[in-house]
Amino acid sequence: MKSGNCDGDCDDNNAAVNPGAAEINNNGLDDDCNPATPVNTVSGIGANQPLPGFNASIQVNVNEANLPEGMVKYRYSKERLTFTSTTILSIYASGGTATITGMGNAVRTGGASCMGCPFTLIIVEGSPDSMSISINNGAYFKDPVSGTRDLTSGNFNQTGQ
Repeated sequence: MKSGNCDGDCDDNNAAVNPGAAEINNNGLDDDCNPATPVNTVSGIGANQPLPGFNASIQVNVNEANLPEGMVKYRYSKERLTFTSTTILSIYASGGTATITGMGNAVRTGGASCMGCPFTLIIVEGSPDSMSISINNGAYFKDPVSGTRDLTSGNFNQTGQ
């Protein structure tokens, strides 16, 4: 709970959160009580092969300060699927893992479409970075491999509290 109490602490429930604290990126807290501390952002482009012989690519640019704006574009060759976000609902980043939720439109070439589908995208920074996406809670399209998969090319960048 943020407050303007006399001791200068901006979170009465967490003594480690105060104006003298060092900011720890991607822990979900404004450790230093500084509103200028960067908010959660994820950007980049990447590609991988969810299944041998089938390519997936993703492009993401989401900034928590500009919600519901932002962009997630995903293509998957096996499903002949193209997904484009229309609204970003949330972004949470902690410990190098970012989770982005929102709504978007999914179209399969020569197949069914899903307009206003909910999605969840998980991006993990590492060597290499990895990703996973689920569209429409798995009823329309769910990544064929559980968990995140390493990128074969590209890079994602995360910043934030």
